[in-house]
Amino acid sequence: MMDPILYYASSVLCHITPALTAIGMFFVQLFLNFLVPFGSGQAALTMPIMAPLADLVGVTRQTAVLTFQLGDEALPTQSSYLRGIDCRSCDCRSCDCRYSLY
Repeated sequence: MMDPILYYASSVLCHITPALTAIGMFFVQLFLNFLVPFGSGQAALTMPIMAPLADLVGVTRQTAVLTFQLGDEALPTQSSYLRGIDCRSCDCRSCDCRYSLY
């Protein structure tokens, strides 16, 4: 499955300058940050594709990792997911919770 993705992505990106390729990789990581909000899952999903893609289009692997790091930290989606989990319908007094964040 990775080979066709790499082939078609590299055939599109090989005609673009490396700087614009890195910017495009950043926006892909930024988009994937909404789908997979946690960094380890996003790295496991995207880095096996982004690292060889960087080799194929003439961008260093360090740049691919940098686009991952910037795309992962650009928007605080983790905190919104955690706040959504924390806003549960359980009242702390009714379930005998001793600790509260607020």
